[in-house]
Amino acid sequence: MHTVSLTDFELENNEMRWKLNNVSFKIKYLFDIENRFINTFKLIPIIQACCLASTYKDSVSIESDIPIKSSMIQFISEYAKMQYVFNMEQLDIKIEKDTPDTHIKFPKDRFLDEQLNPSSKKVVSSWSGGKDSYLTIKLLTECKLKVIPATTKWNTIAFNRGANPFLNSHAEIKPNIIASISVGNKMKKIFKYALEEQNIFIENKKSGTFSDKKELPMILYHSFYMNTQIINNILYALHKKISCVFMGDEADVNDVKKYCGFKHHLNIGQGFKNKTLINNFLTSTYGKHATQVHSILYPIHGPLEVKLLIERYNTANFSSCLTMIEKACSKCPKCLVTYLTCKSLGYDPAILGINEKKLIQNFKWQLGESFLMPEEETVYWYIRNCIDDPTTGPIVGELLDSTPSNIEFNPLVPLKNKYKTIPRFIRKKITKIYNEYI
Repeated sequence: MHTVSLTDFELENNEMRWKLNNVSFKIKYLFDIENRFINTFKLIPIIQACCLASTYKDSVSIESDIPIKSSMIQFISEYAKMQYVFNMEQLDIKIEKDTPDTHIKFPKDRFLDEQLNPSSKKVVSSWSGGKDSYLTIKLLTECKLKVIPATTKWNTIAFNRGANPFLNSHAEIKPNIIASISVGNKMKKIFKYALEEQNIFIENKKSGTFSDKKELPMILYHSFYMNTQIINNILYALHKKISCVFMGDEADVNDVKKYCGFKHHLNIGQGFKNKTLINNFLTSTYGKHATQVHSILYPIHGPLEVKLLIERYNTANFSSCLTMIEKACSKCPKCLVTYLTCKSLGYDPAILGINEKKLIQNFKWQLGESFLMPEEETVYWYIRNCIDDPTTGPIVGELLDSTPSNIEFNPLVPLKNKYKTIPRFIRKKITKIYNEYI
């Protein structure tokens, strides 16, 4: 049996420290941390341990000296199961059951939590500089809410870098970087060792594509980063007595339909089920009026987001680039999708800083072959709307014959069944805005 150890948890001087398999991690908070929320702080290392444990295809034991509530055992079990299925899919490992054989060994915490009833009319909204978070803030502001943007500053991964000009160029975000974390290559190494321990070797291939299965898959531990941001925002909301936290998670990572080859890559960290688990934990810990995390973008897809930002809010001041260190690198998969979105909506990609010539050089073979899979419904929409473009049309047109002709999917039409995920107090206003574009 494999073992994942989680030890030496400390919370002091506005800093959280812990060890995962004897590797040290820490988060520095830029607000006064409160020990009465200690069980929510514990979620971060626990989720990290679950991400690692769920990388093992065989039995694994999560062992810890961190005292936790009995209710958290249920959270760990459900989260580990969800992460396990996702990890096995990303590793191309066929599994016979969707429940990992996970043994959980934590001491029990017998102290009662203080029941909370946040009353502030303010809301916390995640901010990274991308279109999802930017649109969320725009919509919430239009709903007459006082929005506090919040972000966790990372220093070594492909998003939210400390040098990110999209964060630094917005005066409203400068005082709202709520936490700073330095992870270096620690997560990469820990996951690499776990895979090698099981004789799973992944070619370390540098590529401008989204073929994570050919590289050490960051996507396996992407969940840790996404959930760390979610929980940091929740902690900040608890500290400020705010009842609602919003994340910019849209239909493309939560709907049953595939989106341009991404195939739920981000679902485990951003999906509705993940937030439901976290919200259930918060309710069981702090009472029925506890702070909760939501997304108002679940009904809509990426093309409608871009349309709203450009046409409703008259802005192109957002990023859709993995590097986020310049306007747009024009060589990453997010730039490719943004390029196709602009073309399909009739916009010039240059307004978002995309260099068309550079992008076509990097992705021409993918546009006509592997990246756009003909059976995916969104692809037909892109082909249909780009076919008359003199640059893009001849490339995507090659896929037209192999795409089913009866596809009617339109990503500019919101998913009505997802409206119920929007909090009731703003649902009517948000629905009215979306309805203007149906």
